[in-house]
Amino acid sequence: KLQDSGHLPRVDPISVVLMVTAACQMPFLLAPEILAATGKNFLTQAAIKDHADAVTKIFLRNGG
Repeated sequence: KLQDSGHLPRVDPISVVLMVTAACQMPFLLAPEILAATGKNFLTQAAIKDHADAVTKIFLRNGG
């Protein structure tokens, strides 16, 4: 329905699942590299909440 209404581009739904999954976990998988490169610790409670909020706002624009 989302694709038919124009709210979601015509892409493979598996690709969408992979993008959301990667966006959710990658900062934590790469936390040591991010800390070394930027000084930001993605493993704090505040950073985890901020990242979850960001992912929700980007992927669920009308639901977040």
